[in-house]
Amino acid sequence: SQGHTASTTATVDGSGNWTASSANLSGLVDGSVTVKADVTSVAGNPASASVSEGKDTTATITIGNDGSGGDHVYNKAESTAVVVSGSTGSVEAGQTVTVIFTDSQGHTASSTATVDSNGNWTANPANLSGLTDGSISVSASVSDKAGNTATANTDTGSGQPGENLDTTAPSAPTVVIATDANNDGYINKAEQGSATTDTVNIGLPADAKAGDTLNVTINGTAQPGHVLTAAEITAGQVVLTPAAPAEGGTLTVAATITDPAGNTSAQGSDSAKLDTTAPSAPTVVIATDANNDGFINKAEQGSATTDTVNIGLPSDAKAGDTLNVTINGVAQPGHVLTAAEITAGQVVLTPTAPAEGGTLTVAATITDVAGNTSASASDSAKLDTTAPSAPTVVIATDANNDGFINKTEQGSATTDTVNIGLPADAKAGDTLNVTINGTAQPGHVLTAAEITAGQVVLTP
Repeated sequence: SQGHTASTTATVDGSGNWTASSANLSGLVDGSVTVKADVTSVAGNPASASVSEGKDTTATITIGNDGSGGDHVYNKAESTAVVVSGSTGSVEAGQTVTVIFTDSQGHTASSTATVDSNGNWTANPANLSGLTDGSISVSASVSDKAGNTATANTDTGSGQPGENLDTTAPSAPTVVIATDANNDGYINKAEQGSATTDTVNIGLPADAKAGDTLNVTINGTAQPGHVLTAAEITAGQVVLTPAAPAEGGTLTVAATITDPAGNTSAQGSDSAKLDTTAPSAPTVVIATDANNDGFINKAEQGSATTDTVNIGLPSDAKAGDTLNVTINGVAQPGHVLTAAEITAGQVVLTPTAPAEGGTLTVAATITDVAGNTSASASDSAKLDTTAPSAPTVVIATDANNDGFINKTEQGSATTDTVNIGLPADAKAGDTLNVTINGTAQPGHVLTAAEITAGQVVLTP
């Protein structure tokens, strides 16, 4: 159509047929082309014939969107449905575009598209799960109806950088609420102290890298993403100090790591309940000391070789709390309280009775499941089953001790004198019990002076 020409020649055979040698039309412009054949007979008579044809030697294709979300990396989530799109030039509507993804090992995945009336195309989703992580070549090819083929490749001059497949997520971080020092799921008074925040250590896995993003939720609320630094990677952890929960509340922290490709690790998490309230103190009663005077006498001890100790449980004790008991200063194995004991309101112990003259001392505390320990309660009693020797009783007015008080002995007195002789093993604090004519008198506590004197004088 621009007047450019190209030519070739042929020789007419004996049958009047001819076939021209190949002509090179590369110098002609695409579009309408007139093909004209001229011949002259031996007699000099000319003849010509012509026909109009079209020249079509050009088809183009471009990849406009590589399906990576703009970062040229296919992550795990993207890799199972990669949609590539682009445009064509001089390609008829309805022509098929073939998209091929090739990894560094030569494995391929493909999808197809159909050119629309505007020359644009969008391929069906491609599944790259069979390809190996690393560099990925993406090519798109199409042929027009004339058979002209065009190919575009994302890393060979299409204007887009090469692609990468990265479907491997980082390993999960670890989450440790460090304030919960023994990691029992509770933060007790000793662990919390007076702090209003708690310490949480996010342990970074060995495959975490600077530039990865740490995603944290605290009590279900997502925190701003934190881009890991080289220093944090070297330290191996990120330390958080969230506000402590209210008493009885729970701190729950969860974390994941997302790499620059968008792959997210599995989750690590930890939680701990704040419980800083200790149970009330138990009561301790050595029941064998029936009158609770601090002594276990012969009547109280009887022939038993053990004593009975009742540990009274406070109203706020709960099944699962631990009863801690020391007997004569020796800690006994912790006893986990049962529901039946809580209902009964007490735990009954039967420790070995002390030796004669020895003291049984029992102390108890209660520790709740969080580790808070109550105040201590205790009781003690000394085993004394040896009675004092008998006193002597002398009615001194009966001077000759003949069982009669005569006129001379009684004289004009209206009272008589009775000497109660105290035995050598009597002690200040012992009680002298006297009956006069069968009537019990008030008990009399012996004094040190009376012990020294060796007697108590009565004047009934």
